[in-house]
Formats: sequence, structure tokens, C-alpha cells
Amino acid sequence: MSSRAWPAITVATAIATPGYWFASFALSGNVTVTMLVIAIISVLALFALVGISGAADPLSTATRSATYGIAVGAVLMLLFGVTGNGAVAVVVPIAILGVGGSAGLAPVGDPQRLAARSTGVALAALVVVGGMFFAPDAAALLAPVLALPAVGLADRAVDARSAAAEGV
Repeated sequence: MSSRAWPAITVATAIATPGYWFASFALSGNVTVTMLVIAIISVLALFALVGISGAADPLSTATRSATYGIAVGAVLMLLFGVTGNGAVAVVVPIAILGVGGSAGLAPVGDPQRLAARSTGVALAALVVVGGMFFAPDAAALLAPVLALPAVGLADRAVDARSAAAEGV
């Protein structure tokens, strides 16, 4: 994990969270505008994440991670349109930021890190979907806050495991 990973996660979460909250609650009447705002905020947050974390080629890495995140978010929104299940809509911020953050947070390209980051994102999604049964509004508010820290914690676990394996 890069020494700039946590500042990058903090800044990207600070960019994404108010945007998601604004789009989800203030613009909820117009789905097209809501999705457009969420897409723009997601791209900005992922570009900030990649740029601050210190990726070797920040522009191409950020473009790739934003593309992955938006593609997964689009699939989930299509699924929400078909099913109408609110839990799918609440997982969209975690999917966009989590998938994009997993692909874009430096160091990039390690399959073990990518698997651990994806697992962390999946656990965050389970927490939010579980929260839908108890407090749906709170789960919707927590969704963008949990995505990138889950990526960072999973990355930290990989670092701890690697250090233990090396005997440090």
C-alpha cells in the first residue's frame, strides 16, 4: 500500500459522499439527472483517488478505473430498473467506487491485492444490504462512505499478511 493511499481514500470519499447524498435525496424525482450527477461525481472521485495515491500513469489508470466503476454501476441500475428492488440501488455507490477504487488505487496490477480489495468491497456491500432491513435511509447514507475505506482496509490486510510471511 502506498503511503498516500489513505489521504487519497479520504479525499475521494469526501468528494463522492456529498455528491451521492445530493443526487440521491435532492434529485430523486428525475432519475436521468440523478444518474448523470452520480456518474460525474464518481469520475471526479476516482480521478482524485488515482491521482493522489501515486499511480504510475494516473490519467490512463483513472480512466480505466472510472470506466470499470461506471460500467458496473450501469449494469446495477439496469437491474434496478427491471426489478425495482431498493437494495440494488443502494449498492450502486459501493459498486462504482469499490470496483473503480480496487482497479485504480496504487499499487495497480497485483492480482492478490485486487482479489482482497474486491472481497472488501463485497463485505461492505453486504453490510449495506443487511442495513436495508433495519434502517433503509441510514444504509443509503452509509453506502458511499464505506466503499473506499473497505478497499483500503483490504489492502492493509494484504500488507499485514505479506509482512507476516516475510517474517518482518
